Amino acid sequence: MATRKTETVPVLLERERELGQVDAAIQRARRGVGGTLAVEGPAGIGKTVLLQVAAHRAESEELRVLRACGRELERDFPFGVARQLFETPLRDRPPAERAQLLAGAAAPAAGLLGPVPSDRQPADAAFALTHALYWLTANLAERHALLVTVDDVHWADRESIQALAYLAARIEELPVLLVIATRTGDGDADGLLRRAVKTVRPAPLGPAGTAAVVRAAAGGAGVSDALCEACHRATGGNPFLARELALAAAEEGISGDGPDAARLAELAPETASRATLPRIRRLGAGAHALVRAVAVLDRAPLRYVAALAGLEERAAGEAAERLAGAGILADELPLRFHHPILRAIVLDDLSPTSRERLHRRAAELLAREGEESETVASHLALTEPKGQAWAAGILHDAGRRALANGAPEAAARALRRAIAERADQDRAPLLHDLGRAEALSGDRAAAERLAEAYAAAEDPVTRASILATLGETRFVAGELAAAVDAFRRGLDELDGSADTALELQMFLGYTMLGRAYQPSARDAHDRIAERAPANDPRSGLAETARLAALAYDGFLSGADAPQVRAQAAAALAGAGLLDAGGPAAQAFHLTSWALAGADGFEQAEDALEVAFREAARSGSFLAFAVACHHRLWSLWRRGQVLQALADTEIALELAARGWHLVGPAAGWARVECLLETGDVAAATEALEDTERLAPGLAGSCVESWPLMGRSRVELEHGDPAAALDAALRCGAQLTALHAANPAVAAWRSRAALAAAAIGDRPLARALWEEELHLARRFGAPRATGIALRAAGVIEGGTGGVALLREAVTVLDASPAVLERARALTDLGAALRRDRQVREAREPLRRGLELARSCGAAALAVRARDELVAAGARPRRDAVRGPAALTPRELRIAELAVEGAGNREIAQTLFITRKTVEAHMRSIFRKLDVSARGGLADALRGEGPR
Repeated sequence: MATRKTETVPVLLERERELGQVDAAIQRARRGVGGTLAVEGPAGIGKTVLLQVAAHRAESEELRVLRACGRELERDFPFGVARQLFETPLRDRPPAERAQLLAGAAAPAAGLLGPVPSDRQPADAAFALTHALYWLTANLAERHALLVTVDDVHWADRESIQALAYLAARIEELPVLLVIATRTGDGDADGLLRRAVKTVRPAPLGPAGTAAVVRAAAGGAGVSDALCEACHRATGGNPFLARELALAAAEEGISGDGPDAARLAELAPETASRATLPRIRRLGAGAHALVRAVAVLDRAPLRYVAALAGLEERAAGEAAERLAGAGILADELPLRFHHPILRAIVLDDLSPTSRERLHRRAAELLAREGEESETVASHLALTEPKGQAWAAGILHDAGRRALANGAPEAAARALRRAIAERADQDRAPLLHDLGRAEALSGDRAAAERLAEAYAAAEDPVTRASILATLGETRFVAGELAAAVDAFRRGLDELDGSADTALELQMFLGYTMLGRAYQPSARDAHDRIAERAPANDPRSGLAETARLAALAYDGFLSGADAPQVRAQAAAALAGAGLLDAGGPAAQAFHLTSWALAGADGFEQAEDALEVAFREAARSGSFLAFAVACHHRLWSLWRRGQVLQALADTEIALELAARGWHLVGPAAGWARVECLLETGDVAAATEALEDTERLAPGLAGSCVESWPLMGRSRVELEHGDPAAALDAALRCGAQLTALHAANPAVAAWRSRAALAAAAIGDRPLARALWEEELHLARRFGAPRATGIALRAAGVIEGGTGGVALLREAVTVLDASPAVLERARALTDLGAALRRDRQVREAREPLRRGLELARSCGAAALAVRARDELVAAGARPRRDAVRGPAALTPRELRIAELAVEGAGNREIAQTLFITRKTVEAHMRSIFRKLDVSARGGLADALRGEGPR
């Protein structure tokens, strides 16, 4: 028996229509237009044969063929089908070429197809792997057009089906044809089938085709026409059933004539089992034992099958040859059935106890042989728990591997089974991992499971570790109160064990999140003050954590901007916080927010480049979107309106995927930026979405951001009373958080402008004076300039002009270009109203230029109108050039200027190359350039001064 039988091209009967569809799809793929072809039908209709012929025809057209087949026993193997598709093509490549194929966004697939990945995976590891497999396919297709065939998709693992659906949604731009075969009515594959551009449903054979099958199976030309006709009527033209019925008829001596026709009709419903089981038994006891072992193991090496069957390997080989000759097994190694229906027949013939016993013995055998835990676990899952520690260990390892491979649902199934297998002691680690798996899969039982793990744990470190997982789980779910409580309990559990990484994670988790949550804000502030004195002799991550906490607390409190910048920059130097993961990674991002809030815009954006590189390395959209969410604060505050808008789109997409925490802040920034572009309607719509807060966010700073958006929108709509109410409510919440710093949110100046508009000048003055005092104490030019500008607008007259001049002077020292443009425009307008028309023109011209450079169309219109009123003749606003680009187009153009190709841009932004190409065509048209070489000059001409 050959290790791998040389594949012959099967003969297809009456499949001209189906083959025509396959050929047309192959030719489209050769031309670079991919597609998905689904072959759907009942068992035995010939789906597998059609896939085999498609592969032969594709190879004759010089397409490379990747093959996989779903297996019932491996439905719980995460990405099992995906591994089948890619392991061989990658293993056969030279190391240098393999490295190229797994470069860029495809990199996370290396862990899936190689050694076990590390436990430190992004929360969206499943998406990262799915995305990586798409790019691995794209990389392979760059070298050869591909045919990807997946048989028996109805038995494929869920993760592979999701990866195939992701590919199918983007396949049109690749020279790739995906052909899948599935049984009719399979629910798991429905989403993939909907992606198919064409569904091929092989029709039953007609009388002539059925006759050819019957004669090939039952003796050739000597078979009577009557038997052929009777088989066709009885099977409805199903090729496999017709073959089996012909064999059964030969066994029973049925000719199909006269009374035999009735006997044949009675036999038909039991065709397969009536034909198969007697044939197996006649081949001897060894063959019978062997075929049952093959049915249990499913595609196994001969030595494993022999051991499970209780046979010598030589005797097993001889039995396997007899079974292959009888058409029961395929004539190849590893051993498998000729058709999946035959395996089902053999399994159905086993009693439940016999089947359970064989699966337990198979698990023991495979464990002794050192097979992967997932393979052993697939057999253990089909047995009753027996309280065996080795089995619990195998299942636990399989669950952890599934978790590391981004398959939390599969992990949870294995871990639940492990708990059932081990009901004695040391359950805390199992329960902890199960809680992690359930949390990542969105199971509401996760918190209860982690609480059970906590109760089962005996030492403080284990309990704190469980609480760290619970805190992170609650944080991701947007349940801040529960997250803060878990981190606080974990910190108390460790009782100041300051030298451990776990304690530092708990410290950062509690202080950074608790500091922005009303009930714990004061306690978190006090703990930072206690734990982070300047002379605390620490090093490494400990020092980094200390500086991050001080910078964050100092920013919220409004202590000293230069000190905050220095502490934050030092904490963000390198990737210590980010590499630590968990709460430390959140501390990294919150520290970047504090750095940008202290006017360290460029430093914050440079630091976040580390996060973007990590997102690219891991393929994590979550990591990418979180980095965008924090970068947008810096971009928006320094006046890069369109770039900030592009980041809000990504952050809000993440919020729509369930990461609710980023929604309110990103929504507020989007409202402000849209108002800068002059799109009041879109800003109002965005605000309504932002105000729909998740319940778990109450009491945090996150609750304040929609109120800032509301105050700005109400001012735009001419309702200052509503604007005042929203701003003051925002202020009350931030005050409760001990977040007095106006650089966090300039709610006082916003409220002051609203109060002045309704005629309450004493309140307006009190508000701007307080904000100006706090801003000057903090020492960040942007916050001080905003307060001075508001004061100048409110006070008016000579005093107002003086305040506006001071605002411009202060903002000249800040990279906050948009606020400088606003102050210049307000100064010019004030001078014009004061009849200093000639003097008004220069600040208005500068304000107009800066507003245009920022993409702040609304401010640019106002500045231009003021210039016209001052007697100047400014040029009209650009309808082409950078100002005409959408936020996404601007981001793509900037990446292109940095030297990124279309593929790199697509990978960086988690979009397809075809989308990038469409945007590039639009960019060239709007910038009036014909090649990438002209992009830099076109963008630079409109850059901020």
